Order: sequence, then structure tokens, then C-alpha cells
Amino acid sequence: MNDIKIFENFLPEELLSRFVNILISGRGEVYYTQSEEEYESDILEKNEFVHDNEPYLEILKKHNVNLVDRKYDIQNVLLLRDAFGKDYNLNPCFFPYPWRDIDSFIQKTLSVKLPLRTKINISFCKPTRSSGGFHTDMHNFKDTNIPHKTLIVYLNDNNGGTMFEDGTLIQNKRNTAVLFNGHTKHAPISHTNTKRRVVLNYNFI
Repeated sequence: MNDIKIFENFLPEELLSRFVNILISGRGEVYYTQSEEEYESDILEKNEFVHDNEPYLEILKKHNVNLVDRKYDIQNVLLLRDAFGKDYNLNPCFFPYPWRDIDSFIQKTLSVKLPLRTKINISFCKPTRSSGGFHTDMHNFKDTNIPHKTLIVYLNDNNGGTMFEDGTLIQNKRNTAVLFNGHTKHAPISHTNTKRRVVLNYNFI
């Protein structure tokens, strides 16, 4: 896919290490972005999409990836900024360092004009590599032509990744960043070989 850019060794190592150590220590507050009812409805919608989409099933088969099993599809979400760019009041250990320094680095490196929804996804090991469906991250931009970018930064090593609708699969590698058009649908691929998969998701104009 031509609009995907990959950056290896994206973040300064000192910032990355300090940030990840805080995240896995449990000192950050975890917020759930959906109620249980919304979550179950979302999973059902994704599964219906998958079962009715033969090309998607073929892509999964090509990469030896299974459909998501709802009972294993658990993810902790640490919200850093909402869809309108408003900062969340997080645990003080995140401020001003290292998150503020990471945020400043990203804004300077990628010439960010307006940061939008930003979060940390912490997902847990699953029995098989699986995927639940394609999506875009800025739901309020879904039916608009507002140009924006999505940045994914893999904060630790594991055998998960990110899949795109054309079948492109980006393997999860520590400190690798993936930048693409925010209207491009993508799907997370779960991991089987580590306790956690930690990903920074950063949307911006």
C-alpha cells in the first residue's frame, strides 16, 4: 500500500524505555472506551462484517490468522487525548515526563498541526493470532473527507501486527512506527508469544 510509511527506531530510546516501564508497572489509570453492551455490539458487528466479506476471509487465511474469539478479545485502553484533542487528566507520573516529551517529539517530527484522539492499547496474549475486523480510529470523521493521519507505534516486541484491506501485514516490532491516511481501514492482529502487546495510537491533522 503506497500511503503507508514505516519508521524504525522512531522514538528516542530513553523516552521509550521510561514510558514502557511506567505502562507495564500499572501506575497509569486505565479507562474503558466502551460499556459492556457497546463492546458486545461492536464485536457482533465486526464478526458479521467478517463473515459476509470473502476477500477479508481470504486475507486472514493467507496470513494464517483466525477470527477473533469474543471471550479472548480483551483490551485495556489508556486514553491520553480525546477525539477533539483534549488532554485527559492522567496519573501525575505521566506528566510532564515522559509522555509530554514523547508527544512533543511526535509533533515536531511529523509536523503535527492538531493532535486528535491518542491512546495506549494494552492487549493480552491469545491462544491463536486473530483479528476481528477493519476499522478507522477517528469514528467522528468516518463519513467526512477531513484529511488526517493515523500513527501506530509498537512499544514492545511480539508476533502481533497490523493488517490493511489490501492484505498488507505489518509485523509488530519494538519502536517501529507506522503512519498512514486516517481514512484507511486497518485491523490489529493479536499476539501469542508475550504477556502484553503495547501500542501507541496517535491521530492528528
